[in-house]
Amino acid sequence: MTELRKRTILIGPTGGGIGKTTLATALAYEAVRFGFKVLLVDCTGGGSFTSATRRYADPKSEMSLAKAIQEGLPAPVYPVESWAPNERRSWQKGGPLVPGGELYISPSFQTDDEPSIAEVLAKPGSVAESRLARALSRAATDIDLVFLDMPGSCTDAQLSAALYASEHVLLPVAPRPYWGKGLGDLHWRVCQWWEATEFFINFLGVVPTMIRPREDTEFLRGLGSQLSSKLDIDGKVFAPGIEYRRAFSAAQADGGPVTDRASTLQGRRDLRSVPAALAKTTLSILEEIDRDHELTDGVPLLGLDTVRQQLHAQEVPEQWQEILTGPSLFELPTHV
Repeated sequence: MTELRKRTILIGPTGGGIGKTTLATALAYEAVRFGFKVLLVDCTGGGSFTSATRRYADPKSEMSLAKAIQEGLPAPVYPVESWAPNERRSWQKGGPLVPGGELYISPSFQTDDEPSIAEVLAKPGSVAESRLARALSRAATDIDLVFLDMPGSCTDAQLSAALYASEHVLLPVAPRPYWGKGLGDLHWRVCQWWEATEFFINFLGVVPTMIRPREDTEFLRGLGSQLSSKLDIDGKVFAPGIEYRRAFSAAQADGGPVTDRASTLQGRRDLRSVPAALAKTTLSILEEIDRDHELTDGVPLLGLDTVRQQLHAQEVPEQWQEILTGPSLFELPTHV
């Protein structure tokens, strides 16, 4: 349980409709393009990752995550073959940066004779709440990274189940009314759980998403101040933020990765600098995980030298280059 937990990122349920799953799948796929084996764990009743990847489990021949947890079995892990990076393409056109990456999913689906994963994880008690972590640890022995998605609004027992399985928490935030309430509430709940269980939690930081550059400049400028002064969150804010483009909606409609749309000239125009922003943000997040592991265990967990070298060797447009070589974090105000 402990080894895989060090590799698991919970996409913080800070509210619905903020592009949480869209962000998570995009970051996970970028890690696949970096050459890692990545597992998506779908703990939403609606099957967010399952719908995004179009990788539905066959109720007749494949087990659901909910059923595996109930029966004390290893979590199901299925390859998402349609999301394998095309090695005939360059990285700029949607191909891999480092070959060998693979995407897997532990899908959520509900049949008439079984409860949903949300219902299974809602059962309170430390034994019940640790079942997800045990199921994952028995299955995903050769996985490099795990991304775990929860409903935008979840019970304490559901959140506890996710935290038993996840050492790292990533906080997505979008420029929406009352965005701070969901973020502040989640941060407080996670801190309370950490104190009660003494299981270590690494707050990776905040990722601004669904950004509109012209309209949301002030939001980005004031985000750090809002976090520290009003929400009492001294977290990192990953730069440059993920711009919302129509390419995300098109990718969702097709059930494919958004960066795959860079394979065509029109797709690259639609995406603009999004691929560079996703690569920069993903690398920054993984570097935070490596730094944390190096502090506690003396060695990095993932080893990112090859990824850095390959990324910096790419010949890319000037706007992309500015993002890739720019700061990893927005500058936050200093407490006085």
